[in-house]
Amino acid sequence: MPHPPPLGDSAGQPGRSNRVLGRRGCHLPILPQQDGPAAPLPASPGDAKLQRAKEALRLAGHPGDPQSLEAVGLMLDKLAKENQDIRLMQAELRVILILPFLSLAPQAQKEELETLLRKSEENARLTEALQRETASLQAAQTELRLLREKLQGLGEAGLQRHRRVCPAGGAGTGPQGQVPAHYEGLAAALSTFFGSNGTFAHDRLSFVDFLDEVEDALEELAELLGVSKEDVDNFEEMALTQLEAAPWGR
Repeated sequence: MPHPPPLGDSAGQPGRSNRVLGRRGCHLPILPQQDGPAAPLPASPGDAKLQRAKEALRLAGHPGDPQSLEAVGLMLDKLAKENQDIRLMQAELRVILILPFLSLAPQAQKEELETLLRKSEENARLTEALQRETASLQAAQTELRLLREKLQGLGEAGLQRHRRVCPAGGAGTGPQGQVPAHYEGLAAALSTFFGSNGTFAHDRLSFVDFLDEVEDALEELAELLGVSKEDVDNFEEMALTQLEAAPWGR
């Protein structure tokens, strides 16, 4: 069996051959070797992210370095934002894919969806109206509470003023046990309507009109003093009794 010729050129001179013997005896071509460094492969879009992630992990190897922690945090935030963008794109894609099928849905399903949509809008309007009514009711309750507190304060102040004006058990007490301090001035103002013997002596005003004016004057005086309606009635009876003008004193 003849031996294969030694590796060399076609002329038998020593050197590299442009073919090599394969595993099954076939000669395979050898690519010519280029001078200089090999050309770099084109970078893919994911290589930059991978490189940044490797850099962040390398920096994270120093736990005490604040810059490494900040770099890792920024990388995690960026990845989270990218994941959120991907989820939003997926949701939009689902909507785009579902819309054509909705147009092909049966009429009954369309009507049901429209009914649900109207009910949802009506519920939203009712909720807003209920919120407005609740706010109005709360405002009214607050105003009512303030008015009650104000009336209670006025009542207490009027009672204290009435006790100062009408001391109980004082000298010259009347039928109710109290004599207003302003009675003398009121009696002096009304003395022109009566004669020396205490009879009604006014010739241009009826007795009923006179009593109405006296009652109005007493009510104004009571409002000025801040006393209650019951105290006003008691004061009127006492004053008319003192003037002998009450029905039971005639």
